[in-house]
Amino acid sequence: AQLIAQSIGQAFSIAYLEFLKENGIDDPSVAEMDYSEVLNSQEIYGDDLMLFSKKECEKEILIEKERGEIMGIVIVESGWGSLIPTVVIANMSPFGAAARSGKLNIGDQIMTINGVSCVGLPLATVQQHIKSLKTQCLVKFNVVSCPPVTQVIIKRPDIKYQLGFSVQNGT
Repeated sequence: AQLIAQSIGQAFSIAYLEFLKENGIDDPSVAEMDYSEVLNSQEIYGDDLMLFSKKECEKEILIEKERGEIMGIVIVESGWGSLIPTVVIANMSPFGAAARSGKLNIGDQIMTINGVSCVGLPLATVQQHIKSLKTQCLVKFNVVSCPPVTQVIIKRPDIKYQLGFSVQNGT
């Protein structure tokens, strides 16, 4: 994780310096630097990464349902920049098998359904797969329970260093 963070930091640093040069900005307070020094002076909060790197954090959940009964879950993409590109349970119908079971929660990231990996699949594909479960009486989910909100704390060694990112459409 530290190597990935260092690589991303170096890429942003280089891109930012190139942006300044291309726009004719010569700011003496912004100098090229070894990003590893900045990284080493920061605290890295990787609690979410721990959820995905430990097998014991993944839960296998069996849901029994009637043939023809809906699962009753609404899923969304985990979002660009998510540690694992999969789908997240965004809502549950109180009349569906998932809510009745009490085993799934809003915010759970679905890793597999009946042994089929959801990682990297388009949202529409996973939605179709969930709709096809209507004919089954037993469904196996592998999920990683995640808090629905992730707090990110960024510490800079000095306020003269810009953060180098923007938020668009709430993501």
